[in-house]
Amino acid sequence: HVEAAPAGDAVDVLRHLDTRQREELVPREADGALDLAVLVWNHRIDILRNGLPRTLRELPRQDFLVAPETRAAVIAKAFDEISELPGVLICEDGDLLGLVSRSQFQEQLSHPFGVELYLKRPIRDLLRQLKHETWVLPADCEISKATEFALSRPSRMVYEPMAVDDNGRFTLLDVHGLLLAQTKLLAEANDIIQE
Repeated sequence: HVEAAPAGDAVDVLRHLDTRQREELVPREADGALDLAVLVWNHRIDILRNGLPRTLRELPRQDFLVAPETRAAVIAKAFDEISELPGVLICEDGDLLGLVSRSQFQEQLSHPFGVELYLKRPIRDLLRQLKHETWVLPADCEISKATEFALSRPSRMVYEPMAVDDNGRFTLLDVHGLLLAQTKLLAEANDIIQE
């Protein structure tokens, strides 16, 4: 779900919770004012139970959720600070409104007047401009099926992150991590065949 500050409360923390540690960073806008929405990087889920992961639930995923009113400047700051962040989920009242990947965000800002158009405006404006489908997979989806799904998307979207729905809790899945997991599973299957 989205953790958001009530109107008027200052947001001064972007939490990055790892399975081993928690780090905090303060996302501030360029003009020094704090945004109203809370940015939460809740945790990296890194569960490898018995050997290799088999479902999306067992892969590393990120929670980076913002309310639609969050200014794009705050998200740009998070992307600058956390290089492994693949995108941002835009949620409202627990509902997923969409996903903006790092590459889509940077592409929009690189257009003429993109910085002026978007940085001080709510992320919902940039999301509306993208006009694309958000791909959501259930957390219990097998890695092989998720890989097939990811690779069957339009070519320009193949490597874009996807949202994972874990009983109403949305997280970001980096396709690079998905493809690595699939490669390991195929290598394991090959080893079994060779024995």
